[in-house]
Amino acid sequence: MINSLLERKIEKRPDKVRLPGRILFLTEDPELIKRQLAGEDLPWDTANPANNPKLRDDISTDEITPAHYCFYFDETLGEIPYLGLKCGSVFPIGRSDVKKGGFVCAVSGKRRGKGSSREQSPYAEMCAGIHLVIAENIERIYKQNCQNLGLLTSTNFSLIDQIRAGEEVPLTEFTAGEDECRAWQIPANTRAQEGAGAIHSDLEKHFIRAETIRWDQLLEAGSEANARAKGTLRLEGKDYIVQDGDVMHIRHSG
Repeated sequence: MINSLLERKIEKRPDKVRLPGRILFLTEDPELIKRQLAGEDLPWDTANPANNPKLRDDISTDEITPAHYCFYFDETLGEIPYLGLKCGSVFPIGRSDVKKGGFVCAVSGKRRGKGSSREQSPYAEMCAGIHLVIAENIERIYKQNCQNLGLLTSTNFSLIDQIRAGEEVPLTEFTAGEDECRAWQIPANTRAQEGAGAIHSDLEKHFIRAETIRWDQLLEAGSEANARAKGTLRLEGKDYIVQDGDVMHIRHSG
């Protein structure tokens, strides 16, 4: 587990965010990327997208963080984002280039984050200073990993102008339409089926099983999928006594 994540202070974001810094456009033209890395801010016409250079589509997590760098589990990852990005036959981004460039946002085309569910990818971007990724569409698992770490995502290209103008952006811009995350408290010695009823009576009525894991095991695994693969995510029945620190996903037939 990445120690800096375990030690990172968890704070509620303000209702509005300002993202001071530069924007990196991941274009098909490698020379345009090299010019940005050298200090040039690429002009971008958000009102007339056809006037802009072509952005790279289908950027995979292996291009964001190549597999042979994923043995790092600390801020060293901040030196490697986009090292695998290929534009034609060229790899225009070198080690630490993004971090040294003062970029706060990275922009690309369609299907950003396709491929393997590699948690290192958004963490590498964050460690390099990236706080927001913008793309025409964003792959589901990559987006979930971004959300879990606090890396903002958007498909709204008008944010480019707002960032460059130094404007505050409402946090709802990034959370609208997302499922709400909530927690419910239940008394000690509560059975799993009764605990499900604290969320909704239908969950208690139609209770089947509860996928259960301790919070620290989930944090160590990094995701429910990883915990399931390791065998630390277990199924408990209706009479299971919920323990302090349990994280439960209720399976039901309702």
